[in-house]
Amino acid sequence: MASISQESPPESTDPTLSEFLTRRFIDIGNAIKQSYKHAERKENPYKPTFGDFHYFGDPAIHNYDVAITSHGFWGYVEILPATDPKTGEWVKL
Repeated sequence: MASISQESPPESTDPTLSEFLTRRFIDIGNAIKQSYKHAERKENPYKPTFGDFHYFGDPAIHNYDVAITSHGFWGYVEILPATDPKTGEWVKL
């Protein structure tokens, strides 16, 4: 079975989009390879940090923030435009 990091966009894809997608394939492939290094979280971190990513299990059986809607890898990102203090949200990777 091929790794997702070995995938490439179709030849007809715009070059800029193709480069972006290739980088994302590599990033996703790396995250999947590291998945065994990240234990499933049972609850949200007390103070999430921008740039952190976590593996969350089934939200129906764990105590998560309402933003976590499905199991998988989630990252905590800053909401832009920037505010003071900074605000963030969980996004599925």
